[in-house]
Amino acid sequence: MLRLIRAALLAAAVIVLFCAHADAQQGRAIFQGKGNCFSCHGVDGRGTPLGPDLTDAEWLNIDGSLDSIRALIRAGVPKPKKYVAPMPAMGGAKLSPAELDAVARYVLELSSVRRRLRS
Repeated sequence: MLRLIRAALLAAAVIVLFCAHADAQQGRAIFQGKGNCFSCHGVDGRGTPLGPDLTDAEWLNIDGSLDSIRALIRAGVPKPKKYVAPMPAMGGAKLSPAELDAVARYVLELSSVRRRLRS
C-alpha cells in the first residue's frame, strides 16, 4: 500500500513539473512574439540597454517570486530604477490571464535555470 502511495505521489509530481514546463514554453513563445518582451529584454532574456537581464539573480523591482513576476507584468514598471524605458502593463500587449501566467512562469524559469547553472 505504501508503495502505491509513493508511486502515485511521484506520478503527480512529474505531471505538475511537466505542466509547469509546458506553461513556461508557451510563455517563451509569447515572450518572443505577441508579448513584445523581447523588444527590451532581448530574445534570450539577457537584457538590452532598454530592459534588464531576466536570467540573472538580480531583481530590481520585485523579490523574484512567481506572484511578484505576475504582478509586475500585469502592472508594468512606470518608473524603472536603472533603465530609461518604462515597461507598459503587459508589455503593451493584450494578454489573457493564462498567457500572463505562462510568461511569468517562463521568466521565473529563465532566472532559475541560470542560478542552477552557476551553482
